[in-house]
Amino acid sequence: MSKLKWSALEESIGILISLYSSLDQKILSMIYYEDYLADDSSPFQKSNIPSKGTEPIDATIMDAMRFQFLIEVCSFLDEWDKFTGVRTNSEFDSKIKIIKQGVKSARKGIRYFSDLKNFRNEVLAHNYRDSKKEYSLNKIASYNVPNSISEMALVLYSVKRMLDILITNFPEEYAHAHQILLQEFGSPPVSREILNEEKIMGIIQEIEDGIEDRIFDIPKYDIVTNLAESLNSK
Repeated sequence: MSKLKWSALEESIGILISLYSSLDQKILSMIYYEDYLADDSSPFQKSNIPSKGTEPIDATIMDAMRFQFLIEVCSFLDEWDKFTGVRTNSEFDSKIKIIKQGVKSARKGIRYFSDLKNFRNEVLAHNYRDSKKEYSLNKIASYNVPNSISEMALVLYSVKRMLDILITNFPEEYAHAHQILLQEFGSPPVSREILNEEKIMGIIQEIEDGIEDRIFDIPKYDIVTNLAESLNSK
């Protein structure tokens, strides 16, 4: 079967569909985890699975999914803005402009969380520094981003409405993009060989050997520096 090719419009539709599907899966996974696997869920308490104890495992797993959700929402908006903001002088330009105006209220539903991209850039992507180059993690609660599953569902609903209107108005392009996605996912995955335990242990040994070779340079430096400062102070 020959590999299908898509147009720029179909490619954007394919990317937006993929991101929406991933966002939907995050929320479904969080609901499932909260209902069945969290320490305070009824099924978990009735099971023989040992408690997670004092470790914040539930919060860590839920935050990991929420943070990935927020990153992918920003990716969806980036692709949407790129798709609707660039004039290509194609036959679709006027229609895309009307669609963009038509989903303004849905986009406004996402904009209610005004710090989405700041949170992505300052907390999740760029070493915990905000726009002022100050430490951002201690201000994490002050960012206006979705924190509950309900708030995330509101964002997902807005995303879905935007996507629904887009693909409803480009049915042929959607069908072709969907066909390509099915072909891509049906192809054997391109993957590298997973490291086996022996190789991993070998890399760990190389790490330890490298540290052992150089670690004593640090106290040597401190001794020489302290001695020089002592001599200079006399």
